[in-house]
Amino acid sequence: MTKKIFILVALVNILTFSSFKGQSQTLTDAIRLMQGEQFDNAKKAFKTVITKEPRNGDGYFYFGQCYLYSFIVDSLSYSLDEVADSAYFYYKKGTESDQLNPLNYTGLGKIELLKKNATAAKTHFDKAISLLPSKTNKNSEISKAKQALTYAKIAEAYAQVTPSQMKESYASLQLAQAYAIPDPAIYIITGDIYLEDGDATNAILNYKKAQELLPNSPLAKIKIGNIYVRGRNLKAAIPYFEEAQAIDPNFAPVYREMGELYIKSGSNEKAKENFSKFLELSNKNIAARIKYIYALFLCKDYNNVLIQINEVFATDNSSIILNRLAGYSYFETTKYEDAKKSMDIFFKKTKADRIISSDYAYYGRIQSKLGSDSLAIESFYKAIAKDTTNYDLLTETANILTKQKRNNEAIVLFNKKINAGKASAIDYYYLSKIYYNLYLPIAGTKDYQKIDSLVAKCTDYLTKADTLCGSFLAEQPTSMQGLQRRAQIKAGLDPDFKSGLAVPFYNKVLEKAQSDSVKYSKEILDSYEYLGWYYYTSATNYPLSKTYYNRIMAIDPKSVKAKKALELLKAKGQ
Repeated sequence: MTKKIFILVALVNILTFSSFKGQSQTLTDAIRLMQGEQFDNAKKAFKTVITKEPRNGDGYFYFGQCYLYSFIVDSLSYSLDEVADSAYFYYKKGTESDQLNPLNYTGLGKIELLKKNATAAKTHFDKAISLLPSKTNKNSEISKAKQALTYAKIAEAYAQVTPSQMKESYASLQLAQAYAIPDPAIYIITGDIYLEDGDATNAILNYKKAQELLPNSPLAKIKIGNIYVRGRNLKAAIPYFEEAQAIDPNFAPVYREMGELYIKSGSNEKAKENFSKFLELSNKNIAARIKYIYALFLCKDYNNVLIQINEVFATDNSSIILNRLAGYSYFETTKYEDAKKSMDIFFKKTKADRIISSDYAYYGRIQSKLGSDSLAIESFYKAIAKDTTNYDLLTETANILTKQKRNNEAIVLFNKKINAGKASAIDYYYLSKIYYNLYLPIAGTKDYQKIDSLVAKCTDYLTKADTLCGSFLAEQPTSMQGLQRRAQIKAGLDPDFKSGLAVPFYNKVLEKAQSDSVKYSKEILDSYEYLGWYYYTSATNYPLSKTYYNRIMAIDPKSVKAKKALELLKAKGQ
């Protein structure tokens, strides 16, 4: 499955909003367990349903829905491929056990869309429609409510999985609406489709209609709240989640939603409170426990993450995802050996297609901290390959490459980020530093200025370094590291001190240093040294040169360079 499909499926809640009319109490209970995100219990309940009512296609359909919904809620523990295969299995069983029930064909069609088999999807959708009452199928006993829901589920599938085919989605939606069935499920699906099409206003109107039809359900309120979360208007979302809590204070998912909202707003304590309540109401099932632990990780409560994971592992160490979170958290708490052990277990247990970019990135950081920069670079390259849109990884990798003197590779990565328009100010500084450091060993070569090729190479390195450092200072004009670096670059471009190219830049360093002369004592000494020598050799302003060298002696009385310079000045009568 492509990353785009993952995102699209996760954006829209596939949960069927239903008043459960015409369904057995056992099926109603199973659906409520699914809605409450108690997936292990829900699956057991669905198995009971299809055992007791093997000819009831609805049981198979909602069982398939349960698998897809479990992925949306917990994509950390489940893969889309795995849940899609399980959902397909039950949809297929449903078509075999209840051949006249159209819902399972809509499920099969949706799975085919996820697999990018549009033709096969349409075949299943057409089959579902063929089972509905029509001029050629007058004997069909399917209720109008289920007819409407069938068209709505087809519309939903197109909107969720292939939003580029909104025309097909709206066509099916109109057919569903034509029945004028007061079913909240239809209004929820309609709202979802409008939302996927970017029409939040009509989405909210339909969610409100669903709420009116089923006032004792919190789902519509949650959906409206999520619209504001998507729009990053978190304050506007809170009242809807609170209303959902008031409708059903024991409905666990709303506390998860609130927790995620507070994580986004940076209110970590409130986030943890809501996730703790979510865990309590979920009877501490493993899926909820993992969500709670992941929330703690997002709240940067790494020590608590490890406490919770170790409690789980004391009785059950089968959760692969917890090894991942343990590895991450051990790293964040500087326990690098433990971090490596956890990640090694994770890589050993997990399938290759379940490894994500951050797994390799964290592993690379761990390897670097343990002194294996070469191995770390390999891991970072794997992380980049897994997620080419994470440009921060380019910076991390380039910096380790720089440590390893693999400058050409580092330059390639920094330029890739710059060319993509994703570079931050510090990236320009880092790349500038690389070019300056490439210049230094050549400049240290005896009489390099007599060799034209070396002079040209130094000029090239310094010119690039100067441009990049200038870009950094354009965004960070008061940065001492930037001011100091650019002054040094300018000095390199004027090796014989003829033009005094670096003078104004060292003066800027001294201006900045006035804010904290103790903190910037090294930068002050470097500036005085340059200016003192410039005024001695090129400007022939011996009094001013003497002033700078005396300032050096005042700060560092043992300075050999200053002492020698003052001796030379004394010989000049100063």
